[in-house]
Amino acid sequence: MPGSAFDEVEFRVDGTPLLKGTQVEAYRIAALLAGELTIDEVLADYPSLSREHVETARVSSEAHPNDGRPYPRTSVKRALLGAGLEALDDA
Repeated sequence: MPGSAFDEVEFRVDGTPLLKGTQVEAYRIAALLAGELTIDEVLADYPSLSREHVETARVSSEAHPNDGRPYPRTSVKRALLGAGLEALDDA
C-alpha cells in the first residue's frame, strides 16, 4: 500500500471514515476483524473491497478508535446464514 494507510481513508460529511473509493465505513470492517472474521471472510462478504482496504480499516481504527456506538462484529450475510433460513429454500 503506497504511502500511509490514512491516505486510503476519506471522510463523510459527518466525519465517519470511509475506505477510499467506497461507501464502506472503516469501523464496520474493523469490527468484523475484531469479531474474529478472517480477511478472506471479510472479502467474501464485501467483494468490492481489496486486502489493502481491509488492512487500512484495521490500522485506521486502531489509531483512531470509534467513540460512538459499537459496530456489529458479524456481517448481515453471516448472521442470516447462521439463522437457519436456508430451510426456506425447500418450501
